Amino acid sequence: FFALALSGGLLLAAPHALAAQGRGGRGSGPPGDRGQLAQEFRERLAALVQTQLGLSDDQMRRMSEVNQKWDARRRDLVRRDRANRMALRQQLLNNPSPDQNKVAQLVKESIQIERERVDLTEHEQADLAKFLTPVQRAKYLGIQDQMRRRVEQFRDRPGFGTDSTGAARGRGRRPPPNP
Repeated sequence: FFALALSGGLLLAAPHALAAQGRGGRGSGPPGDRGQLAQEFRERLAALVQTQLGLSDDQMRRMSEVNQKWDARRRDLVRRDRANRMALRQQLLNNPSPDQNKVAQLVKESIQIERERVDLTEHEQADLAKFLTPVQRAKYLGIQDQMRRRVEQFRDRPGFGTDSTGAARGRGRRPPPNP
């Protein structure tokens, strides 16, 4: 358990490096460097997952195939969830009289997105069950959950991806200096 928690901590530090890269922080350079950093992160993550779960090279290859199979749908859910949360935040925090119908619709969409996330996890787990043990799958779920929570916490921090009004900032731009 300690090793898994330790590796989770290492895994979770990587999004900070990616974000710093995007904000012109450590390692800033040509736009291609960001892709290189993301690739290095994926490689380190894969090696760490393989070690923590005790996967053979064949299991790792098959896991990669499963991840690729579900990746587009997962990215779409993340994108929709973020847009939904931003719209809800806009209604609730930046609007003196929120539109009740709009808020109700956004809450309904939030629940639907969560339902779709659970469905995706069930389908992904069924695919993983073909070559991973239940213990390996449980550990992998834990790693995925830690990553998702940490990314959400990081993304929801004030100043990351939004300006002071909650509006989305352009990619890779720094916020204007405070007067």
